[in-house]
Amino acid sequence: MAQQPTGHTSDALRSLDIALDAIAAAAGTLDALLPHLDDGQRRDVVARVGDIGRGGDALKVRVADDLAKRHDGLPKDERFPLCCGYKDPLEMLAAELGASRRTARQLLRVASATRASIGITGATVPARFPILGGALETGAISLEAVGAVLDALGDAPDRAHADDVAAAEEALVASAVGDRGTHRDDTGTDAPMPPELLARLARMWRDAMDPDGAEPRYERQLAERGFSFGTRPDGMVQGRLICTPDQGAVLAAAFDAFTGPRTKPRFQSDDERAAAALEVDDRSRPQQMVDALIAMVGRSVEQRDVPRVGGEAPVVVVHVAKQSLEAAAAGIPGCTATVERTGDCIPVHLAAAMLCDGRIQSAVTGADGLPLHLGRADRLFSRAQRRALAIRDGGCRAPGCTFPVGWTEAHHIVPWDEGGPTDLDNGILLCSHHHHEVHRGTLEVQWASGGWVVVPRTRRARRIRGFGRRITDASPQLQPTA
Repeated sequence: MAQQPTGHTSDALRSLDIALDAIAAAAGTLDALLPHLDDGQRRDVVARVGDIGRGGDALKVRVADDLAKRHDGLPKDERFPLCCGYKDPLEMLAAELGASRRTARQLLRVASATRASIGITGATVPARFPILGGALETGAISLEAVGAVLDALGDAPDRAHADDVAAAEEALVASAVGDRGTHRDDTGTDAPMPPELLARLARMWRDAMDPDGAEPRYERQLAERGFSFGTRPDGMVQGRLICTPDQGAVLAAAFDAFTGPRTKPRFQSDDERAAAALEVDDRSRPQQMVDALIAMVGRSVEQRDVPRVGGEAPVVVVHVAKQSLEAAAAGIPGCTATVERTGDCIPVHLAAAMLCDGRIQSAVTGADGLPLHLGRADRLFSRAQRRALAIRDGGCRAPGCTFPVGWTEAHHIVPWDEGGPTDLDNGILLCSHHHHEVHRGTLEVQWASGGWVVVPRTRRARRIRGFGRRITDASPQLQPTA
């Protein structure tokens, strides 16, 4: 039977109601106040909202701890969550807090690690991470920060010396708190460390404290590494990758080279600078990363020392009917090509881009299905020509794109099968994504004083015969590049 509330309990509940009302009132007036605050006041508001959030984290952990103690090890008729219609504390926390099960599980985990518990004998069992728990109780550290530390330290109290664990806790809490541990009027120099960096620092402490060193852990990581991918019902390919820290560092370095800022060491005309100001690379970082991955793999299989299949480097063959190419060039929608290995259909403009550069072999077929001609499996531009393009362009020429020279494709400005020569004046380097966008018609290559530039297609363009090639009336058929 539930206990009747005492006077003290009623006062405490009223205090909670008053606090909640105060937060609601503050939220209601914040929008009106923000436009009138100076920089110092606005920064103070942000800091105070952070205090409220961390204080809320502490309250949630206390509630999670209370629910766990009123459920674990008790008879079914005494388990509080069951009495409320919930299966366990996890389900009750998720429902009542409006949180995901992952967040509810994190609350229970943090409560178990940072708060004292009652043992089987009825004696109090100290918290495994009391310093971390104390910082959480006072609202000095967030739930995310505590979780980052627990993810790394894990079983440290069971494996390492108690003094080492305490030193690690103290140092990590100090890093997580930063200047929040000082008075607001004080001017400090240490910013609170974000959870991502805190997790890295915690792993360094873990490795330093582990009596067995990092080798056993690395052996377990090697056993868990793997990569797999499969095709979804809609044709999209989805993969799962897990690798060791050193392998992850290789990936991170490679992707940083693609997605980081890059400066092209060349002079630009006024028209080029104006065109470059139009940001055409609106891909998200995940989209840039998958494009970078495909570019790396695609270029790597062309190297001489890669495994050969039937004496040839791995080749993707795309079948496209000549009628489809002509229909797409005339602006008729719905034209497709077929990937030989999987049978999946792709837009014709992708086949046109492949034919343009020739790295992926495309088979153009007639009405009878017999191949009319095969796109070259080798580069259409010679190595010397690509070196010259690399010196001139410095990488993908699309504004905002950071792909380096090694992972670009040479685009024929006037299509090769339309009489466009394979020379420097008719070539421009584009990454695979922007190369496809040019053939798709969302981007176009225009002539500006000083050379060719890539811009969004904003003006009505006339088509010329070929694979969807577009030239604006203001652009010349072919001009030499300065």
